[in-house]
Amino acid sequence: MSSLSSSPRKFPFKRVATAALLAGVAAAVLNLIVFAVASAADVAFIVQMDPSSPAGPLPAPSFAIGSFVPALVAGGLLLALDVFTKHPVRIFVGIAAAVALLSMGGPATVAAASFGTRVALAVMHVVAAATITTMLLRRGRAA
Repeated sequence: MSSLSSSPRKFPFKRVATAALLAGVAAAVLNLIVFAVASAADVAFIVQMDPSSPAGPLPAPSFAIGSFVPALVAGGLLLALDVFTKHPVRIFVGIAAAVALLSMGGPATVAAASFGTRVALAVMHVVAAATITTMLLRRGRAA
């Protein structure tokens, strides 16, 4: 029997899977709230995603999907780190922080976006990263 399969898991699959789903929903809802507040403050969310196409508005569902899917990926990463490393939390937090920092490149460089759009998108990235990381680490841990 390998040492990987016999050691107790800090993050059991069922708890992490549930936490990932809840974190995805929470991040999506919070980012839709950020979208609503920013829209009420006249942030237009007009961007040019492809240089060959004209600028256009980002649809609200893209914020929900863009918050939910990363939660599932992060849950899978946490499970893998729990199986293959001795310090899954430390490594997970480091990777989450690095990904959050790198993700700021999107809002900072998206074409045709106003300053307000860039700020709102950056806030959404921070909200998603903080919500997903916190919920996975708190709710995914073994009881």
